[in-house]
Amino acid sequence: DPPMKPRTPQKSKIETPAARRVWEQISLQERTALMLIVVVGVGMRFALPSHISIEHWDEAVYSCNRFFPEDGSYPGRYLYAPPLWPAIIEFTMLLSGATANAAVTPNLVFSALTVILCWWAARDWFGPAAGLSAAALAALNDFHIAYSRTALTDPSLCFWYLLAVYCTWRALSRNQLGQAIVAGLAAGAAWATKYNGWLTLAVALSGFIAWAIFERFDRRMWQSRLLTLAAIVVTAGVAWSPIWFSFKPGQYSEVLKNQAGYYVGLAGWTQSFVRQAANLRFFENWVSAASIAAALALPLLFRRRFGFLVLAVVLGLEAIPVGISPILIGPALVGPLLILWTSYRSGQTDDAARNRRLAAWLLAAWNIGLLVATPAYTPYPRLVMPWLISAILGTAAACSLLFEPAPPTGETAGKTGKIVRWVLVAAWVLFPLATLQFRRVDEGRLRFEGRSGAHPSAELVVGKVSISERAHSNLPIPGWMDRTVRANTILGAAGDIRATVEESLKSRPLHFVTFGEPAIVFNLNSHGIDAAPVSNFDFLAPGEPRVIQPSYLMAMPNSLPEFERLIAPYSKRLGQSLAIIHDTPSD
Repeated sequence: DPPMKPRTPQKSKIETPAARRVWEQISLQERTALMLIVVVGVGMRFALPSHISIEHWDEAVYSCNRFFPEDGSYPGRYLYAPPLWPAIIEFTMLLSGATANAAVTPNLVFSALTVILCWWAARDWFGPAAGLSAAALAALNDFHIAYSRTALTDPSLCFWYLLAVYCTWRALSRNQLGQAIVAGLAAGAAWATKYNGWLTLAVALSGFIAWAIFERFDRRMWQSRLLTLAAIVVTAGVAWSPIWFSFKPGQYSEVLKNQAGYYVGLAGWTQSFVRQAANLRFFENWVSAASIAAALALPLLFRRRFGFLVLAVVLGLEAIPVGISPILIGPALVGPLLILWTSYRSGQTDDAARNRRLAAWLLAAWNIGLLVATPAYTPYPRLVMPWLISAILGTAAACSLLFEPAPPTGETAGKTGKIVRWVLVAAWVLFPLATLQFRRVDEGRLRFEGRSGAHPSAELVVGKVSISERAHSNLPIPGWMDRTVRANTILGAAGDIRATVEESLKSRPLHFVTFGEPAIVFNLNSHGIDAAPVSNFDFLAPGEPRVIQPSYLMAMPNSLPEFERLIAPYSKRLGQSLAIIHDTPSD
């Protein structure tokens, strides 16, 4: 046999293990806790659908696109909001029918997604403990639950607002053009949902400038990041440009004039702030109190810092008399600032630390900016919602300081960590106690008359400014209150009118002319009754063509004397008034 040739040794193949997906990097415990939080949050929002209706002026305007095929929207709709949100509601109605539940469904979905996005953003910024805390606070917040069950723009704005800020963080931290385009599209969606959605760009600009200054960027880093920021702004402008070109001549100036009418400025800032504080307090119940306890207790499952379980219980009990808002506002302001202080003090210069500081700067700009800007406008409760999301994330950032292990940088870091924890405990316990007010009436002091009885009410007094709260539903969740009273009143009135029509006309459809309340238009049309709005009564003037018969006028003016004054010149062309019905809208 010929000698065997020696085999050439083959190079062993070194297989690099594939990087685990992000979802696989999350522990089973955390995923289970998140799923439970989301299920509870969705249940809180979707419960009792029979109590959901369209009653608010603005939500009725947004929900009426389906009933105006010629004009495409409710008359003057552009004064109230850009077209994106009404278009989303109209699309939902095309899929499932023109009902109140269909109009509210997009907000229910967006609010549920906001809970998940709060978890994702807080986790990416400040760690797993912050993520679970943010998810618990968002899922169980009574105020967010209540407004998620409406067709108003604000719940969806919160989703786009948070998505825009989070994507801005990704774009600036990674300095990638693709991420900047995504951030710009999210900012454009926020802007197309509500006219103040452009504030996402203000948060991006102010947060970036503070970050760049304190990080001591050199010229090259300034230039590269400014290009990324410019890409975000340009993309947002391009995304919003179709709305700009949709305005007819003079319409955008009308929008600006209308928006300026809600501005109260510095003169009304204090009173508006107090009113908004009462608004938040009014919509809070035991679920909100439980959310702050859950925000602290859930991370205990992973970090085993059971010493803070007492703090969780104390804060949960404290939130019952004082409300969750005072407990949120302190950590919401202090949390990001403490993250910045501890990070700069420890001298961390790696990319992870720098990115964490960028998140803290963006969150601080968002929180402080809206805390100052929101009371400068008429204190409609829903205007607080974007600030509320930043407060939830800021509180989650504070939770990360309690539970996430400090970086190993020596004895100084240990002392800093203890200082931070004591500051947080003081902010959480002492600040809310400071909002407890005195029972006796004293115009020079701050007092709070707490809720009591089957139908609780409260009064908040600061100096000479007095805010009295109405009794709310005795349901355990304020957001579950029955919002169908106005719709039932309108439909009941239409039924009464149908009964008075002569037999020869009963086979013909009824037609309504409506004045003073878009909810009439929505609720009648959604039940197949033709209703068209008017802004005045000129159509009743002599010489004007007759309206379709049988026709009726249904109006909800601000007051009966106002209605009588407006209708007086045309009373001869009207038949006998059937009834004056007083409805009571929900809280």
